[in-house]
Amino acid sequence: MAARPDPRVHAYVRAHVTLRLIAELPEAVLREACPRPVTVQLLAPGGPRCSVRVREGKASFSDRRRAFPTVSLWFPGPRQMATLLSGGKAPVVPIPSSPRFLVGVAAFRALTGAVQNAFKDPDHRARLLLLGTLYALQEVAGRDPYVAARTARIPAGLIGVRVEGDAEVQGWFRRDGAGATGGGITTGAGAPDAVPNAELVFQDRETVLELLTGRLPAMLALAERRVRLYGRLPMIQNLFPILDRVAAYMGGNA
Repeated sequence: MAARPDPRVHAYVRAHVTLRLIAELPEAVLREACPRPVTVQLLAPGGPRCSVRVREGKASFSDRRRAFPTVSLWFPGPRQMATLLSGGKAPVVPIPSSPRFLVGVAAFRALTGAVQNAFKDPDHRARLLLLGTLYALQEVAGRDPYVAARTARIPAGLIGVRVEGDAEVQGWFRRDGAGATGGGITTGAGAPDAVPNAELVFQDRETVLELLTGRLPAMLALAERRVRLYGRLPMIQNLFPILDRVAAYMGGNA
């Protein structure tokens, strides 16, 4: 049986997924939330040190510290960071890095609120849920021993994940060869940058929502052909058991 989710891994999942999803928000939403350039940094001892930069309707994520942020949000530890980013209450200390640090605090609240609102919008929810799951998978694969052992069974290559006939809802999963760092897993939004070795294709957006929220078992989805697999099937078949573990980190506080 898998061990209880690790608070440190949970913090990486919550921090990196949140900031990467901010970078996926539409330009109009980013401009409204951040009329002026801001860089917000999240810090926790023994945990994530990451940031998001928003400028002129575009956002970029970094898994490293950036020089001269607008504000740094410091958490006492990974558990507190994960709790706050999961919607709970936890202590956080804004560290002024510029005279506009209060603007940075307000902007981060607006940006995280915009992500939450986008999840409530039927036009955006399936895409964000798919990307959030892929991004979380990357974090868990590199840091959770239970998942790392199972990720090692996935053959090296590129997996495309998409909804049939819907160019907006797609992403990709790449497993690098032996000796790769960070679990050898990278994920991203949009179409793969090369011909995938395998594809996981959802029938429609509703299938994405049902499968990734646990309402539709993977085996039933496959039996009913609401999810179809193409190419090197062992790559995808080994992926399904890992998604249950990812859901444990995505579902709430560890």
